[in-house]
Amino acid sequence: MRAATEDAAHATPGAPAITTLMIRNVPMSVALSGLLDLIDRAGFENRYDYAYMPTSFDSGTTRGIAFINFATASDAREFSILWNGSRLTGVAGAGTNGAVIEVTVSATQGYSENARMWKAGWLRRIRNPKFHPFIATRPAA
Repeated sequence: MRAATEDAAHATPGAPAITTLMIRNVPMSVALSGLLDLIDRAGFENRYDYAYMPTSFDSGTTRGIAFINFATASDAREFSILWNGSRLTGVAGAGTNGAVIEVTVSATQGYSENARMWKAGWLRRIRNPKFHPFIATRPAA
């Protein structure tokens, strides 16, 4: 699978901008709030408007992947360049070396589509806020 930076470099003119990325190999012990804290400390605070980490209802641990929508395609590209191939060392559950992070393009793109998917259908029946995504009240500027 190609990295998000490769996909952005080969984007078709006139195609929708790539703003939503999938992050793989996130330690399963890291919760969404912890991941967003890491992303904020990396310089991306207020540069995303949607983030979601699928979590097991049984164990309460995440599944090692996350989806994040950035305000602009350039923010997404910058994040991908910085994080793809990096290691989350010093994070609880990451081990001494940390898994290599893989950043790819998400199949679902944009704030509206991601928020709509969460607010529609069976997902809105989930009551535990621990399993909810971060959705900004308004898209990030």
